[in-house]
Amino acid sequence: MYKKTIKIVLLLAAGLAVVVGWGDDPPPAAPPAGPAVSLAKLLAEADVEAGRRAARKCVSCHGFSVSGANRVGPNLYGIVGAAKGGKSGFVYSDAMGRAGGTWTHEDLDAFLENPAAVVPGTRMTFPGLPDRRERAAIIAFLRSVTDNPPPLPVDSHPLGHEE
Repeated sequence: MYKKTIKIVLLLAAGLAVVVGWGDDPPPAAPPAGPAVSLAKLLAEADVEAGRRAARKCVSCHGFSVSGANRVGPNLYGIVGAAKGGKSGFVYSDAMGRAGGTWTHEDLDAFLENPAAVVPGTRMTFPGLPDRRERAAIIAFLRSVTDNPPPLPVDSHPLGHEE
């Protein structure tokens, strides 16, 4: 033990970090990842108010009210099921203008996770949200500010897990 202590002190003094094992037991194994929960299940369980709170990080660029003006980004009222790059009065990047299709729940989830990966060349500089439950809550909130949102996706996996 004395030699290990000296070695750690010398390495730390040299500006290096080291992990030294104490004892003969191997480190505990990481818990198994388990099956991923489907987006359908996450959306079905999502809390709209938690989504409203999480969407506060979006308000510097986006509005959410029916009469709200576009800001740095488009007003997101009615975005669920709307055409991508189709909000009137907002000038989109060429990349978003070419995206095509509508904002499905799945597309919103992917875009919120990593906007630049989903629409390369987008002007949206937001880095994305890694937490799937937070994204689902924001999508639930966006559904609440959409007059006629498309139906929630149906879970094609009866146990609620993707395979």
